Amino acid sequence: MFANKEMTETKDRVVKIEDVSSAGVVDQFLTFLYTGRFKGKRQEAGDNDPQWVTMLPELVYLADKYDVKDLLDFSDVHLHRCLTKENAAELLKIAHQHGLKSAEAKLKYEFTR
Repeated sequence: MFANKEMTETKDRVVKIEDVSSAGVVDQFLTFLYTGRFKGKRQEAGDNDPQWVTMLPELVYLADKYDVKDLLDFSDVHLHRCLTKENAAELLKIAHQHGLKSAEAKLKYEFTR
């Protein structure tokens, strides 16, 4: 992103992240980006923790948008842990859209058992 001298982000030295639901998502994204960990969370996200059920799909979106491979890899391993009956279709769509093949397979397996 910053290699292109003509981009606004390069000129202003500011990246605005406005397409997520909360500052908490951005905070966790930036924490992971700089430390490889999440603030105040176990590394194995999920277990239907309500915060993760809403946050991890948005983190997947940001990871894909900003090409954060470590976060995409983490999501590929852990996205299925956020599965509920209510969000099964959405999580499958997210896994498919963002190329999370392992997560997609695990979600299909978990949902059909």
